[in-house]
Amino acid sequence: MKRIITAKEFLAVAKEQLGVTEAKDGTTKYGKWYGDRRNDKSFYAAPWCDMSLAWIAWETGRRKAGKEGAEQALKQTGEFAYTVWHAQWFAQQGRFGNTPRVGAFAFFDWQRSGIIGGIDHVGVVVGKTSDGRIITYEGNTSNAFLKRYRHPSYIYGYGYPFWLDEAYTNLKSVQNTSSSDTKFPLPKGHWFGVESPNPKNHSGAWAEDRPKVKRVQELLNKHGYKLAVDGIYGPKTRAAVIDFQKKNGLVADGLVGPITWNALVSKK
Repeated sequence: MKRIITAKEFLAVAKEQLGVTEAKDGTTKYGKWYGDRRNDKSFYAAPWCDMSLAWIAWETGRRKAGKEGAEQALKQTGEFAYTVWHAQWFAQQGRFGNTPRVGAFAFFDWQRSGIIGGIDHVGVVVGKTSDGRIITYEGNTSNAFLKRYRHPSYIYGYGYPFWLDEAYTNLKSVQNTSSSDTKFPLPKGHWFGVESPNPKNHSGAWAEDRPKVKRVQELLNKHGYKLAVDGIYGPKTRAAVIDFQKKNGLVADGLVGPITWNALVSKK
């Protein structure tokens, strides 16, 4: 196989996607691109985590070597919309395993079923924190393309694309206290709160939100609260938030948005 793009080049284009969101009708540029390649508009508003990675590979190759480079890049990474098939493709190539590497595709199994058919999400590995969390870029997470910090227990395995610079992909631990501790971890206009049908509310009902809710609980505990760090934003967490907000002159609504978050991380 002719290798055109490097992991470093792929990740540079992936980084450019951070903050990209779905349109109001649920469509994305990734779904439209994928659907147009197949003359199938049903992909326009389909779940797009895997399609975004394919688009990034295609765009990276296009920038480097035109249309031919774009198509060759897709052969390096695989081109799929269905994550299970993508993981199976990597396995068939003998390039699927349990070791995280920079540029590896991390396949998530939120229910921890332990079977390849239980895979329901994918992202690309950027690094890992000193406490062992895997740093990823992911599409279709909170309706956006975002940087995430994932507990490895939710990762079924890793697919290893045919990068031109495979030596670059050795994973190193990085200190990441600034990103994980001080930057509000949700998209603009979203918040943490008790479970509700509002899609902008994050309660821990979805497994992917639980590490972030745990971080809220950990920050509250540093201020003297004694919460169970379980990743579920329940009544006790809400009560602690209201108490903290009152003590710090904030609107006591029981929700953690950027203002309350900043107070939590700055008043230690």
